[in-house]
Amino acid sequence: MASTRSHERNPDHVRSEELMTDPDLAFARTGNESSVPAEPFMNIASALHTWGRTRPGRTAVRIDDTVLTYDGLDTATAALAGGLLQLGVAKGERIVYLSAYRREVLLTVLATYRLGAVNVVLNEYLKGDSLRHQLVDAAPSVIVVDSDGLSMLATLALDVPELRTVVVLDDGTSHPLPGVPFDLVAWSTVASGPLLHELELAGPDDPAQIVYTSGTTGLPKGCVLSQRYLLHQGEVFGPWSGLRDDDVYMSSAPLYHVSGIHVLTTGLIAGAEVVVVPRFSASAFWDRVRRYGVTAFHGLGFTTLALLGQPPRDDDREHPLRFFWSGAAPHEAKEEFENRFGVRVIGGGYGQTEFNPVAMVQSDYPPGDRNSMGRPLDHVELRLTDDSGNDVPDGEVGEIVLRPTRPGVMFTGYWRQPEATLKTWRDLWHRTGDLARYDVTGNLQFAGRANDSMRRRGENVSAFQVEHAISKFPAVREVAVFGVRIDTEVDDCIKADIVVHDRSSFTIEEFAEFVNVELPYYATPRFIEIVDALPRNASGRITKHTLNRSVTDSAVVDLHESGLAVSRHARRSAPAVRPDRDEQTT
Repeated sequence: MASTRSHERNPDHVRSEELMTDPDLAFARTGNESSVPAEPFMNIASALHTWGRTRPGRTAVRIDDTVLTYDGLDTATAALAGGLLQLGVAKGERIVYLSAYRREVLLTVLATYRLGAVNVVLNEYLKGDSLRHQLVDAAPSVIVVDSDGLSMLATLALDVPELRTVVVLDDGTSHPLPGVPFDLVAWSTVASGPLLHELELAGPDDPAQIVYTSGTTGLPKGCVLSQRYLLHQGEVFGPWSGLRDDDVYMSSAPLYHVSGIHVLTTGLIAGAEVVVVPRFSASAFWDRVRRYGVTAFHGLGFTTLALLGQPPRDDDREHPLRFFWSGAAPHEAKEEFENRFGVRVIGGGYGQTEFNPVAMVQSDYPPGDRNSMGRPLDHVELRLTDDSGNDVPDGEVGEIVLRPTRPGVMFTGYWRQPEATLKTWRDLWHRTGDLARYDVTGNLQFAGRANDSMRRRGENVSAFQVEHAISKFPAVREVAVFGVRIDTEVDDCIKADIVVHDRSSFTIEEFAEFVNVELPYYATPRFIEIVDALPRNASGRITKHTLNRSVTDSAVVDLHESGLAVSRHARRSAPAVRPDRDEQTT
């Protein structure tokens, strides 16, 4: 029997297509029936404007201890959109963000949605070639930076010929490159623009966001997400989780990650209060929950284990939290969390930036099913196929391939890469590169990745990118990077097996200093092993599955334990200007 299935549905489960056609269902679980909109939202701006009119004075977002009401948020984003328009930002132009997650970034992102321009929020810890590639590829007319971001931009601005304006969040910042043809404008000036009242500048299928994903055989690709795609996430995740309009929904997921976007859209579409905590802290978590009256939290798998790792307290169960969303955490950890803290843990499912969500574990599933990825949702057709594109038998592992049953629920393609888009969509099915199988209960079980990437601290890390950076170290002849698992981590740890030109001239201290500058902190290898040669098959490809997965061998160096990992305060430090850049910037 083939692995394309139709599942028996729980009659109480709200089908995803009903959320788009019946707005009463989309908001059936909200606490305020009078706030149900007359028709589905056309774009993000229309959602904010609707709640601004119907809920003046109600808190929409709390970030950096700043409270933004729904009417205040609507007005502030309208003024920012007007200010961006005065800068000459046109519909479809890209605005890049190189900053920590803060109030000004959130407001500008929402204003850009309103204007019909495209947000490109970059990981604030990007460095070296990874940062240069994404900046050049996005081709922004405007870049929004904090002071650290401006320092990083100083060595790269000449590579972005489309750049006209840099908006600086920190007042009093001077121009880093006098004579370079872009204007430096204070964010406060842009935020004082004339109100842009139009709500229909962005259509539902217009691009709203570009999110860069890890490249497996090349550099990262930008996934283009439409306004409808962002709305769809909120319209599915809200009812699935039981989020109400009187909930206080907290998250520390960043806006360069698809989960950070859908937390924001889910909360705002539901009319709830969203609490943004830019940095997750296990030791401060429960105090923040009590302080802000948080009733719902969205976290990644490692947050569950981090909280369980905190010393038990007498007040562990004294909090208002109603549910805790946890993705990749093991089933046993979720049960331990529920027993210790007395809060329902939901989560489990499957999705990727290109298509999210795909499958979910429903809260009424049997306990054993919670360790799976759940079952496909109604807006997606899902098959498990072999290398030739044929369905695999039930119980066997195959690649997850997808296609939507209605428009706007998946990405619209890779930015400026039509060939890569067509390759991913060959035979009219989207190839995910992920492997799964169906278990006897009809749930999907994750079986690994067909592509060469790792998961680290909630980030997808491309082995290709890490290998590319390491290969530039003069002593390295060749390198293979892969993920290893250790008991204390829910995600992969990164190991690099390296062949060097001369063992006597290689020092681990110089190597660690090099990768800490070239790579984002989450992509730097933790474990290093110098080997004589890398194993290859008959066609010359490195057979990574045969490499040593042990991290306890005496030949393996642990950069963390050796004190050579990048320190927390240096994670965003700008690298020294390279010699070939000095000539261009003087």
